[in-house]
Formats: sequence, C-alpha cells, structure tokens
Amino acid sequence: MKTIFQSTCLILLLLAVIIACSWTPSEDTGYYRFFSPSLITAQRYEPFNYSSNTLFMGIDYNDYNTPDSLYSQWDFLSELDSVNIDEWREATGEQLSRKELISLVYQLSVLQTDSLLKKIQDPSFVLSSSLAKYQILHYCPKPERVEILTYLLHAKKLETLVNIRDRWQVYVCSPADSMSELIPSNNVVRILQSLRDRAKIPSIKERYIFQIMKHYFYSNRQNECRSYFEQIQDSLKAVKSIYYRCMSYVAGAERNRWDRAYSNYLFSRIYSEFTPMKLEGFYGFKPTEEYDWNSTLDLAQTPAEKAALWHLLGIKHDPLRAMKEIYSLVPESDLLDLLLVRLINTSELKFLPCRDPYDSVVTNFQTKTGKVPAEALEFITKVAQENKTHDPALWELAACYLNFAEHNYKLAQDWLDKVTQRTQQRDRIKEQARILQTLISIESPDGITAQVEASIVDNLKWMSEKLPKASEWQKVASRWEGNSQIYVHYHFHFDGIFDWIRHRMTERYLAQSDSLRALMISDNINVFSPGMIDWIKRIKQFEDSAKHTEYETFLIGICPYSMNDICDFLGTEAFGSDDLYTAEKYFAQGYDYYLKNGIPDKLLRTDPNWEYDEKQGCQKKLWADPFAVHNLDRVYDSADYKQPFLTKLEFVRKMIELQKNIGSSNTTAAENCFRLGNGFYNAGYSGNNRTFFQTRLRYYDVDCSSIPLNAKILDYSKARYYYDRAAQLTQNEEFRAKCYFMAAKCEKVTALLHSRDSSEVENEFQYFGILKKESAQTNYFKEILNECSDFRYFITGKN
Repeated sequence: MKTIFQSTCLILLLLAVIIACSWTPSEDTGYYRFFSPSLITAQRYEPFNYSSNTLFMGIDYNDYNTPDSLYSQWDFLSELDSVNIDEWREATGEQLSRKELISLVYQLSVLQTDSLLKKIQDPSFVLSSSLAKYQILHYCPKPERVEILTYLLHAKKLETLVNIRDRWQVYVCSPADSMSELIPSNNVVRILQSLRDRAKIPSIKERYIFQIMKHYFYSNRQNECRSYFEQIQDSLKAVKSIYYRCMSYVAGAERNRWDRAYSNYLFSRIYSEFTPMKLEGFYGFKPTEEYDWNSTLDLAQTPAEKAALWHLLGIKHDPLRAMKEIYSLVPESDLLDLLLVRLINTSELKFLPCRDPYDSVVTNFQTKTGKVPAEALEFITKVAQENKTHDPALWELAACYLNFAEHNYKLAQDWLDKVTQRTQQRDRIKEQARILQTLISIESPDGITAQVEASIVDNLKWMSEKLPKASEWQKVASRWEGNSQIYVHYHFHFDGIFDWIRHRMTERYLAQSDSLRALMISDNINVFSPGMIDWIKRIKQFEDSAKHTEYETFLIGICPYSMNDICDFLGTEAFGSDDLYTAEKYFAQGYDYYLKNGIPDKLLRTDPNWEYDEKQGCQKKLWADPFAVHNLDRVYDSADYKQPFLTKLEFVRKMIELQKNIGSSNTTAAENCFRLGNGFYNAGYSGNNRTFFQTRLRYYDVDCSSIPLNAKILDYSKARYYYDRAAQLTQNEEFRAKCYFMAAKCEKVTALLHSRDSSEVENEFQYFGILKKESAQTNYFKEILNECSDFRYFITGKN
C-alpha cells in the first residue's frame, strides 16, 4: 500500500481524556521569517504555526495558581482542566469558588475526599483544620453535597487504580497496563452503573458515564468501550466536555483494535469541534496508508468534516494537496489560512539564508530562486485571483512574497498594490504590507538610490522601533482567560527582518561602491577590519558633517556605536600610539557628546544583554589610581582606590601636564617621568587599570595579541622609556633602584607575554643586571630581592 504519512509521535490517548495542555507559542528565531503566522485570524490554530525545530509550535506548561491562605498546594491546570472546572461551577450554581473546586477535583486525595464526605454524613466526625475550611461542608442541600463528594471519591479511586495522571510529562498508559488484575472488572461497572442510576444531578450522571468509559478502556475492553458510547452518546448533553472526552476513549480503543479509519475520523472531529481538545485530536490523528486515508474520508458526512480531515493531513504531511482539496470543498474556510502560512514558512527555510547571530558575512543574502515549488505558486496565484477566500488580502500578500522570493519584483509589486488599494485592512495586513514593500524597494534594479532611501526610511524607522530591547529580547503580550494565563507572541520577527535588511543593504551598498553607507547600515563594524581605524574615522567625519538627509540621520541612529563610543575608541588608539594630545581631543569630544545627549538609547546593540552605564565610553572611570605601582603586579592597597576616580579624559590630561613639566628641575623631572611611566604601565595588561584599553568597538586583550590594535595593551616600551629616563635624571639612589626595577618589569612582562617561555628570554633582562651592578647596596634592592622571585632567581639562582 502507498504510505502517505509516517508519524514519529506516540499515540497520546491520555491527552485526549485527562490533560489538555495550555500552550505557549515560543519565538522561533533560528531562521529568518518574513511572513508572519500572526496574519491568521483564527487564534485557535495558533499552536500549529510552523516551527523549524518541531512539527508545529507545540505546547508549554503554565502554572497559574498563586499561594493562598486556604490552599497550600500548587498544581498544573490545563486548558481542558479549566473547562472542566467551569462546568463544575455551572453544575453547582457557582456556589463554590473556583479555587475550591480545583482543590476538590484535582488536589485532594482519596482519604481527604472521604473525610469530607463522612463529615457531611456525620457532623460529629472530626476533620483537620485545613479540611474544615472547605465551603462544600456548608453547601446546601445536603443530598447534592453527598452526591458530589461520592462521585469525586469513586473517580479518585478509579484514577488511582489506573495511575494515569501525571503533572509534568505527557505519556500514554497502555491498555495492557490495565486495572483488570487489581479489581474484578464487572464489579467496577456494576458499582458505577448503580451510582449513576441513583444520581439526581444530570451532570453527575454523565460524569459516571465517563468513568465507565475510562474503566472499559483501561481494562482493555475495547469492544464494550465503543458499543457503550454508541448506546449512550445521545444522552450526553449536560456537560459538553464529557461527550468529547468519551469520544476520545472510543478513538483510542479503535486505534488499539486497528480500525485506523474510524479512529482518525473521531480524532478529526475532536480537533475541529472542541477547541480545548484540539491538540489531543491532532496527536491522535495518524493516517499511514492511502487505503486507510480513503476509508477515513468515506466516513466524513459533511464537507466541513472532510475539510477538517484534509486540514490535519496538510499540517502533518502535505499542505499544498490539502489546500487544493479544502478549496474545492469550502473555499471560504479559514482552515486554508494556516496551511498557506505553514507552506510559506517551510519554503522560507529554503530560499532565505541561514540566520546566524554570530556570522559576520555580508554576502549572499539575496533570496535563492527556484526554491518555491512552482505548483504552489501557481495555486496561490489562482486563489488570489479568484478572490473567493474569507481573507483575500492574505492570499495577495502570499502571492507578492513568493514572487519576491523568485526575484519577480515587478509582479510582486503589482500584487502588493492590490493589497494596499483595499479600503479596509486589518492592522496585521498593513504591517505585513509595509515589510514586503521595504523588501521589494531595496531590490531596486537601479541600486539603493537617494529616491529608494527616501521611500524606505519611514518603514525602517517603524521596524527599528519594534525591535525588542535588551531587557525584553522576546516581545510577549499576555492575556488571562478565566484564571488561565495564555501567552500570545507577536509573530512579526522584527529583529530577524531588520537584521536581514541590514545585511542585504550592506551587500548592495558594497556592490555599488558605497562603502561608507555599507559601514553605517552594518550591524557588525568589525567586518570591515583590517583598516578599522580608518573606517571609524570615516564614520566620525560623516556624523560631524553639518547637513544630513532624513535617511542619513536614521543611519547615524542605528549605527551600533554612539559618537561617545567612536571617540572612546579613537582616543584609546591614539593613547596606545603615545599621541596624548590626539587622545585628549577625542576623549573631550566624546565626553561633550555624553554631556549633551546623556546615555544614548541605541536602536540595536551587538550584545543584546549589554546595558549602558557610567563605566562605558569617554566618561568611563578608571578602576584605581593610575599613578600608583607596587613591587608585585595586581597587589592593591587602599591608596589605589582613593576617591575620586579619574575618568579616561582626566587621566590623559594629567599625563599631558606631566609631560609639560618634565624639564623644570631634575628632581621634579624624575618624579614626573616616573609617574608617566606608571600611567603607561597601569594602562597595560599587567597594570591596575588594564580595562583602559577595553572599548565598545574593540576589546583589547592578551589573547588577541595577533591583532595590531590589541597588541598595544602588551606594549610597555613607552613606560620603560620613562622609567629609564627617570633613573637618569634622579640623584636619589633608592629612587633610581625603583626606576630600574619598574623598567625591568616592563622588560620581563613584554617578553613573557609575547614568547610565553621564560627560558627564551632569560638573557634579555638587562635591567636586572643594571640593578645588580649599580643598586646592590640600596635598601630597595634588598626589598625586591625578598619579594620578587624572578629577581631573586636572577641574582642567586634560587627561588
């Protein structure tokens, strides 16, 4: 036989009866998605939106209960459970609170329920303090209280026997694991039937039927399960959920009897007719062979039932085939919408590039042609032209998007014009149209001209404002249905759309030799290395110019780095090149920008979790006193942290002042040179302010020493120069020894950081030799001989 669908899911019969999980569609950001599932108007189909990770968006588990003074237990309540509680409230005339019913139905044990029943029957019976608070003890009239608790007691006993309720995982209890060995089967039916006959409350009568169905199924009496349902199904009117829960037992029983056709038919009815059990119907529906499928179709009695069957087949196997059949049956059905969007979302995986947040490649972002099935495009175009569906604009947008994917930009624009000319449009349709208009515009055959820029700037602004901020990387709106919290995600993936647009526009700008705009629109400035410094200077020059178009102002706004960041980078680079005056100029400009504009609220950051604070940019404060040094590196005392800390700008200005005052006198000159050496030393990798070289545009670290800019953090030549000069200028032998030792530290740190092998650089430490030769009689010599193991080994050959 021809196989039409091979399922990898378990037969989740339990779901159909006990657990109908509330769902939380999660953002699927692993790939680009430009056509939004949120265009579907029927929210009941939202869990079945396509996900690249699973068959559909799936379900999550939500606890909604909050601690209560009356009830200490927390529990999971599914959508079906919630409906069940609503039906219990209606049956009890809403005289019992929802929380109490949740506890009575789902939380209390068999013994606790039995105790409540005994208390009603015998007022002298002693209850625990927690049970004594239950309202049902005072609920009138008494016979109804007894009838409710009697039912709950037997239902809990039966549920305990079959052991099928689990709060944390979804699994199936096979009929083979039945309770038939635990209790005589006929006795169970006899007891339940007797209780049903004596019950006065209609909803309780029907609930006993449900318990009998449960017993038949789990005691492996599949034939009786179906026959009993056919006998009593017309009497199930008081509690709607009971009808479909019993039907699910029959569907499961027929699956176990290998009547796949009838089983699939019943599961499709559950899926289409009872929303709280839609997921259960979906899981249970498992066509495998063409013969079974045709037999299932023969059982459908109305076009709506056939459409529901095709709809399920489309989700699980072939959406195009299903859409054609549904369109021929019920062209105005909203079942078509989900299949349409799923078909497009699956096609996006083929014609859009892979989305990698760590990828800096700026090529090959144009859609790939030949990836949209020709048959699908032909059918969607035909349906859009005939205008028979309940949401024609959705189909016109689909025709537009698929033609865009195939590079038929003129035809795509024609379809988009049909949408925008409609007098009445939903907000989501308008938003999708704006997105598609932007995508089409940036593929202009003339390139991204000034006219194109002017036409898309408003849409780009709108999309950038929709980007999730650092603290809310996934935008989620929540609503409450009764007491159950349902999370509804806004499925326009603006971060993905905007990310793709930036990549594609960078690609197009580079192709038309407009590297500056490519640099400004890119979200990863490091892709332009090498020559990064020149690129940054070009950005600064561009932003400093007097006049900008609206689009150019937008470019400045979306640049992932503010002017403060840029000036910080250029100033730090100049400091590393010992150009203190240029460093001071850039730091001053950045600090002025900060004072005028405050903390910049950038539209997009390379690191979404990054938060701007006073430790960033030109106003960044140093960790410790940059002019304090110790014999051993990174050994601090309170003097290192004396307040106030200097900013990078203040530090550089003090360094410039020290340079200006070198020649006043030998003593002052020596001290100033020593402090200059300290400043350069502490800004390096081994100093107490090593973060000086860490900027938003480039992180300087020893592990990146192969990059010329990052190598500046390892360059101690300037510090060594000033230490040597201070030693030559001073007349103080103790101070000279200290200068020589600091020069030796520069020498050793530089050698070790570059070679990482002390045996290779052992003979390079000339300042250790100078110390031994010229300063052996000083107290400082004895001090460092005691503290520094490297110097001690050099002098004595011992550690």
